[in-house]
Amino acid sequence: MATQIESSLALIREYIAYNEFDLIWIKSPKNGIAVDAVVGSIGKDGYRTFKLKGKHYTNHKVIWQLVYGEIPYGYVVDHRDRNRSNNSRANLRLATFSQNLQNSKGKGKYLKGARLNKKTGKWYASITEDGRLKYLGSFNTELAAHKAYLAAAKILHGEFFNDCVS
Repeated sequence: MATQIESSLALIREYIAYNEFDLIWIKSPKNGIAVDAVVGSIGKDGYRTFKLKGKHYTNHKVIWQLVYGEIPYGYVVDHRDRNRSNNSRANLRLATFSQNLQNSKGKGKYLKGARLNKKTGKWYASITEDGRLKYLGSFNTELAAHKAYLAAAKILHGEFFNDCVS
């Protein structure tokens, strides 16, 4: 008996192909969708998604499964360049949730890795290593604290290092 993922992929393969850059329609699922058009639309979160036969999919996850097979438990599909709509094979890789976060831009109001101690007016830098927060030092400026974070991140995060530039 086919698993749910295998059944979904069989349906997807009936309508969709991968052309090394993104998914394209090979069979129109409904009127108004052209064959050879890129599948899906880019949402507010930056991911390209589509709906087929009432079910929602994200392009990068479907691409991974079409090309490499099932996504192992505990892993996500990461975009190397952090561009969520760049679904070229070379830009996709498996990552743990932790590695995926290491490749993120950071969402706080401060530069990544830097925090202000309001009592002292000093900036401190920290990084998470093996699930524990590691103190990197106290600095006079936010930028100095951020640079300390980047130096540590380059060593700890390896290929998932994010210089926070883009």
